[in-house]
Amino acid sequence: MNVIITGASKGIGLAIAKKFALKGFDLALCSRSIEELEIVANQLKKEYSINVIYKAVDLSKKNEAIDFGNFVLSLW
Repeated sequence: MNVIITGASKGIGLAIAKKFALKGFDLALCSRSIEELEIVANQLKKEYSINVIYKAVDLSKKNEAIDFGNFVLSLW
């Protein structure tokens, strides 16, 4: 199963990502900081042996939200 999580680089989004990763779900993550996302994605892949895709996105911008959706669809 696949799960999309926004705001995944810290706080509640990161906690949710960890819970789904623990259950073996593959993840598509986004947040505004690519640097933080890379760290989180690498940690989750290493610790839980799951697939993680990620992209820096500002979801307050419609075009970026659409691009993220297309990004996820193209890889899943």
